[in-house]
Amino acid sequence: MATLQTQPTVVSPLQETQLNRASAPPPTPHNRNFGIRRQVSIRVLVVTSFVVPMVTAVGLTGWLSIRHGQQAVNEMAGRLQTEVSERVSTHLDSYLKIPHQLNQINLDALELEALDLENFRRLGKYFWRQMKVFNIGYNNYANTKGEFIGVERLDDGNLLINEVSSSSTGGKLYVYQTDERGNRTKLKETKSYDPRTEAWYAEAARVGHPLWTEVYQWEDKPEVLSISSSYPVYNSNKTFLGVIGIDLILSQISGYLNTLNVSPSAKLFIVEKNGFIVANSGKSQPYTIISGKPQRLQAENSSDELISAAIRLSQASQAIAAGNLNQTLEVKGFGELGVLEQSFNQMAQQLRESFAAVEEIRKGLEERVAERTATLNEESQALQQEVEHLLDVISAVEGGDLTVEAKVSPRVTGLVGDTLNRLVERLGQVMAMVLRAAFRVTQGTEDLEQLAVAVADSVKEQMQSVAQVQTLMQQVNDQAQDTALQAVATDEAVQLTQAAIDRGQQEIMAMSQGIQGLQRESSNIVQRTETLTNYVELATQFVKDQQRITAMSQILAVNASMLSNRAKVQEDPEQMAVITREFEVISGQVNQLATQTKQSLILLQQRTDQIQTVVSGLNSDVQEISQQVGNFTTGVEQSQQAFNTILSVSEQVAHMGQQATQSSQAIADAAQTTLELVHYISDISTETFNRAGVTREQAQHMEHLARTLLQTVEFFQLHSEPHLVSEVAELSPLACTIAPVSENHSDI
Repeated sequence: MATLQTQPTVVSPLQETQLNRASAPPPTPHNRNFGIRRQVSIRVLVVTSFVVPMVTAVGLTGWLSIRHGQQAVNEMAGRLQTEVSERVSTHLDSYLKIPHQLNQINLDALELEALDLENFRRLGKYFWRQMKVFNIGYNNYANTKGEFIGVERLDDGNLLINEVSSSSTGGKLYVYQTDERGNRTKLKETKSYDPRTEAWYAEAARVGHPLWTEVYQWEDKPEVLSISSSYPVYNSNKTFLGVIGIDLILSQISGYLNTLNVSPSAKLFIVEKNGFIVANSGKSQPYTIISGKPQRLQAENSSDELISAAIRLSQASQAIAAGNLNQTLEVKGFGELGVLEQSFNQMAQQLRESFAAVEEIRKGLEERVAERTATLNEESQALQQEVEHLLDVISAVEGGDLTVEAKVSPRVTGLVGDTLNRLVERLGQVMAMVLRAAFRVTQGTEDLEQLAVAVADSVKEQMQSVAQVQTLMQQVNDQAQDTALQAVATDEAVQLTQAAIDRGQQEIMAMSQGIQGLQRESSNIVQRTETLTNYVELATQFVKDQQRITAMSQILAVNASMLSNRAKVQEDPEQMAVITREFEVISGQVNQLATQTKQSLILLQQRTDQIQTVVSGLNSDVQEISQQVGNFTTGVEQSQQAFNTILSVSEQVAHMGQQATQSSQAIADAAQTTLELVHYISDISTETFNRAGVTREQAQHMEHLARTLLQTVEFFQLHSEPHLVSEVAELSPLACTIAPVSENHSDI
C-alpha cells in the first residue's frame, strides 16, 4: 500500500511571531491593571466615563478626517502629475516634430521645382520666412561644393542670414542682418567656415537617410550646442546634391520648456540615454562654459537639486531592478526630496531583509526536499523490483506459459499482480474453449473440401458438354459466313444498279441541260431574226430615200437646163445676175442632195455590216443547235441503254435478295435457338463453377485459420486435461508437441 507524506509548511518570520502571540496564554485577572483603585471617588469615575468616550470619538473623527484628506490630496496630486506629464509629452512631441515636418516640406518643394537650390538669395529669404513662423534655432542647406545658405535665430529673437558662395562671397561665410521683410541690410561679419565638417552635414551624407544628430558644437560658434534634424538631398538620378537641416539650440529648447505652464514647483528636463542633460526648465543651463567652450553636464551633477535627486533615484532603482540590492542614497536634500530619499533607503533595506529571509527559507526547503527525495528513492527501488517481477510474469505469458502466477504484495503492484493472475486464469479457460472449437472447425472444413472437389468434377463434365455445343455453333457460324458472302455479292449487284441509276440520272441531267441550251439558242435565233428584219426595213427606207433624191435631182436638172437656156438668150446684166443667183440656189440644193446621198450610203454600209454579223451569228447558232440536237440524240440512246441495264440488274438483285433472305432467316432462327441454349448452359456452368471455387477457397481458408488457431493455442502451456489431450491426439499431429516460441509472437 502507498503511504502518504505530509508536505512541509513554510512559515515566514511575521507569521511565526503572530503564531507565538496566538499560542501565548491569555492574561489572568491578576495580570490585568485597569488603573482604577477602590479609593477613587464616584464623581471622578462618572466624569471620566463621559470624558474618555468623547475624547476618543473626537480624536478618532479627526484622525479619519486627516487620513481621508491625505488620501484625497495624494490622489489629486497623482492625477495632476499624470495630466501634467501627458501635457508636457504632447507639447514636446509637437515641438520635436517641427524639424522633420519642415524638412519634408522643403524636399517636396524641391521635387515640385518650387525651390531653386542654386539661387541662394531667394532660398535664404524662403528659410527666413519659415523661421518667422516656426520656433526653431537654425534652418540651412549646404551642397557638395561647400556652399552654404542658412538662417540663424539669436537668443534675443533676431534672425541672421549666413551664406557661403564661391561666386558672391569667395568661399567665406558672410553674416547679414535682416529687416522685418527678410531683406539683407548690413554685413555683420566675415569668417572662414566649411559646413561639410559639421555633424549635421557629415552624418546625413554618410548614412544617406534622415536622422537626428548627436548634440554637437558649432564650428563657427563653439559656445553654441545644438541637435540637428538632417535630410540628404538627391536629384531624379539618385545623385547626392547636399543636405538640408534644421537645428534646435539647447538654450532655446530650455527656453521652450520654461514656456510650458506647469506647477510652479515642477521641473522639466530632457536627458539622453548616456545621462547628459539636453535641456531643462528653470534658470540653470544644461552645460557650463569652460575656457569659452560649453561642457555638457551629467544629470546627477546638475546644479538643480531636484534634477540630480531624480537621476540618483532613477539610477538606484535600475540597479535594484538588475539585482544589486546594496544601494543606499546619500540624503542631501530637505523637505520632500529628503523624505523620498529616506523612504527609498528604507525600501532598499526592507528588500535586503526580505531577500535574506527568502534565502533562509529556501535553504530549509532544500533540506526537506533532500530528505523527501531519499525516502522516495527507497520506495522507488522497492516498487521497481515488484514491477520487474510483474514484467517477468508478463513475458512468460507472452511466451505462451499460462501456468505462471504473480506475487501479491500489500503495495499498489500487489493489486496489479492479483488482477494479472485472474486474467491469466481466464485466458487459460478461453484458450481451452478455443482449442475445442478449432478441432471441430477442422473436421467440418475437411468435409466441406471433399464436397467442393465433387462439385468441381461435375462442373468440368458440364463444361465439356458446353464445348460440344460450341463446336456445333462453329458449324452454324460457317454457314452464316457463306450467307454473308452471298449477301456481299448481292450488295455488289446493288452497287452496280446504283451506279447504273447514277449514270441514267447524269444522262437525264445532260439531256435537260441540252434542252435548255436548245431553248437558249432558239431564243437567240429569234432575236437575231428580228434584228435582221429591222435592218431590212431600214434598207427599204434607204431605197425610198434614194428614189426621192433621184426625183429631186431630175427636177433640179430640168430647172438648171431651163436656166441655161434663159442665160443663153438673155443679154440684160441684171437678169443675168438673177439667173446666176438661181443657179447658185440650185447648186446648193444639188450639194445638199449629194451630202444626203453620201450619208445614206455610209448608213447603208453600216447596216450591211450589221446584217452580215447577224447572219454569221445565225449560222453559228444553227450549227450549235445541230450539234446539241446530235448530243441530245446520243444522250437519249445512252439513257435507254442505262435503263435497260438497271432493269436487268434489278431483276437479278431481287432474285438473289429473296434467296439470301430465306437462307439468313433460317440460319438466324437456328443460331438464335442455339445461342439461347448455350447462354443458359454457360450461365449455369459459370455460376456453379464460381460457387464451387468460392466454396473451396472458403474451405481452404477455414482450414488454414483452424490450423493456425490450433497452432496458436498449442503455443500456450495449459493445465493438463485428459479429455482435451485425447481429442488433440486424434485430430492433430501437432497436439503431441509444443510449438517453439516465435520471434514475432506479438503478431500472433
